[in-house]
Amino acid sequence: MGLLKTIIVCVFGYASAGMYVLGGLGMASFSDDVTFSTDTTNQTIDANSGELSTDIRIAIGYQPKIDPVNFSSMGYFGEFGMDIMTKDSEYATVGLTGSGSYSSTYTASNKDSIYFRAGSMFRAADNVFPYVQGVYVVDLSTDYSITGSTTLAKDSMSSSGMGAGLGIRAFAGKTGFYDFNYLYLQTSENDATVGSDTLKSKPTLGVFVASIGHMFG
Repeated sequence: MGLLKTIIVCVFGYASAGMYVLGGLGMASFSDDVTFSTDTTNQTIDANSGELSTDIRIAIGYQPKIDPVNFSSMGYFGEFGMDIMTKDSEYATVGLTGSGSYSSTYTASNKDSIYFRAGSMFRAADNVFPYVQGVYVVDLSTDYSITGSTTLAKDSMSSSGMGAGLGIRAFAGKTGFYDFNYLYLQTSENDATVGSDTLKSKPTLGVFVASIGHMFG
């Protein structure tokens, strides 16, 4: 039984070596290229604006163990996590109809996004590694609504997209590290139809997050 426990501990230690957890806080800039069309009145709303929102990140990832004394010149990491934006994006939209002007308020209620992130790190000095990153978002969930002269009941959409960015990872001791990164993300276009009305949306995100990580093993 003692040998079995030793084997289990060794296998768990080997499997968890290089794994890490990460939590961060930052700011996200959410912009949206929106077109809303009503066939009966030929109204079209074009909006391309955005607002800042607090961004919360939690993730789990893997990177080869880095010796704080004998640093390699390069490294890499892979990460799976979730970003949560805490603020809705609201801005007024104004257009023209056959009878004059109208005004409506467009609201994008951002929920969260699930992402996969990978980076290639390059040693700058001691324990500091700048890196380039690529990101794939598979579930950027957003609720849309329009109120005012033109009305669209709340409709939920889920976008996917790819992005890239830069970052710096600084290691503190054998298990801790700090991560600062910026990401630009462009998603796919989504369509929502309510009767004869159509909403087309193509969100764009710019996100900066500062995080603290802890490695196992």
